[in-house]
Amino acid sequence: MLAFSTGGVVANIWYMQPLLFLMSREFHLPISSIGAIAMPGQIGTALGMLIFVPLGDNRERRRLTVSLVGASSLCLVLMATSRSVWWFALATLGVGLTGSIVHVIVPYAAHLASPNKRGTTVGAVFSGLLLGILLARTASGLLGQWFGWRAIYWVATALMLVIAGLVAKFLPKSGPVVSLGWWELICSSWELVRSEPVLREASATGAVFFAAFNVFWSTLVFFLQKPPYHYGSGVAGLFGLARQVPWARHSLEGSQIGLTRGATY
Repeated sequence: MLAFSTGGVVANIWYMQPLLFLMSREFHLPISSIGAIAMPGQIGTALGMLIFVPLGDNRERRRLTVSLVGASSLCLVLMATSRSVWWFALATLGVGLTGSIVHVIVPYAAHLASPNKRGTTVGAVFSGLLLGILLARTASGLLGQWFGWRAIYWVATALMLVIAGLVAKFLPKSGPVVSLGWWELICSSWELVRSEPVLREASATGAVFFAAFNVFWSTLVFFLQKPPYHYGSGVAGLFGLARQVPWARHSLEGSQIGLTRGATY
């Protein structure tokens, strides 16, 4: 259930990439500017990791998860009903903020698992996260081609309500693991960055790959829409599925290596 929840929540951030061409036509934006409505989601995710993820250590995790997933459903409704590009960008920022809850769910799963099954559990939940990223573009591209770009956000809203209900009903409470305040937790993170060169290297590498990843996917749909291809959002989504299979396999192998070395998420 946690793997399903993680995949469903993280998918909210990636639905729009095959739909950018359709959105640019509806909001009357030039291609050179359409990336501006995708950027708030990434900024929101970064801010959410700073604001909300540390709360997973000093707050009850089930309640925090339900609250942010519920807030995500409201932001998705705003995206589905947006008539202004600025309103849409603000809702996208909210989806990014609340989507950071996936980085609370993964250690939540590790906390719930017995020590001898912790690696397997985290691997399974992380697989759900990767599948959410993997399938989000395919689902949104096909729905966008058949029913318009707003359809996927209504489906995602319903999915968030289901996930919030499942988490509230079936998962046990998980109390705070530390008594530090939010600012103390942030400061402790900087201490880890300062003292761990491997962490700095991994962070820098992740940032570079993430930047390249977004540059590629944010422009691919416009490339496929132009001659000689003239492909719609459905093909762009399917192209994403074919392109990401090797990436997902590589990421899973990397996560398994990290787990076998005793790394913590």
